[in-house]
Amino acid sequence: MRKFLFILLILFFNSFLPFALDKVYSEEFCGRSTYGECSSDEDCISDGCSSQICRSINEESIFSTCEWRECYDAKKYNLGCKCVKNKCQWAKLPGHGIIRVQKRAVPSEYDYSNVLVTNVVDNETLRLENGEQVRLIGIDTSEFARMKKPYKNIWKAELDNQDLSQEALEFIKKLVEAKRVKIEFDLSKYDSSKRLLGYVYVFSYECNDLPGLIFLNAALLKKGYANLINIPPNLKYAELFQELYREAKENKRGLWK
Repeated sequence: MRKFLFILLILFFNSFLPFALDKVYSEEFCGRSTYGECSSDEDCISDGCSSQICRSINEESIFSTCEWRECYDAKKYNLGCKCVKNKCQWAKLPGHGIIRVQKRAVPSEYDYSNVLVTNVVDNETLRLENGEQVRLIGIDTSEFARMKKPYKNIWKAELDNQDLSQEALEFIKKLVEAKRVKIEFDLSKYDSSKRLLGYVYVFSYECNDLPGLIFLNAALLKKGYANLINIPPNLKYAELFQELYREAKENKRGLWK
């Protein structure tokens, strides 16, 4: 009889307990899935300010809260943004329970001369395939959060800025999202939020089959999609940026219409 009970106990732990763990961790995890269409895991990326949303790379980038909570940590719950039954969703990785997070490769050893942009975080920040974020040097889009003209109707001013912000975002996404870029650094490599600070160049054959590179930072200033901000010691292209900024204002482009 005891032998029979012992066998039943072993069967319980081997079959029910893993399922129970999956259920508990799935309920505790507070990330969300869009269930966008996909054909492989490469089509699915984590998005949002806290990387808590699993979406298809073909879907629009998602803006979400920057409030960090432990339940957003997919690795803590051994979850990954995967393509399951042709839908992007959080799925259990091999093994159960909390696992150790592998250390990211030392940034100085990473090759930034040809790196994939997985998604556009916002109008001045990109996320790379190694999980790091890069902020565009010289670019300030906080102007979109303020009125650009003293309209009598404040709602019209806010709507104009929202439209222009979205237009700028679509321009950036069209150029760099899911494409390979080259990143050039200046004297200071990181900001206070541990984001990379860089000049981003898009391989133009990714966009229009022409040789050469497209300088993203410069393109945004030239189109009036951003304000200029020069912060020492990263001033390698300060003169060029100043000229493009002046040209956009004189020609009433973007923010300066």
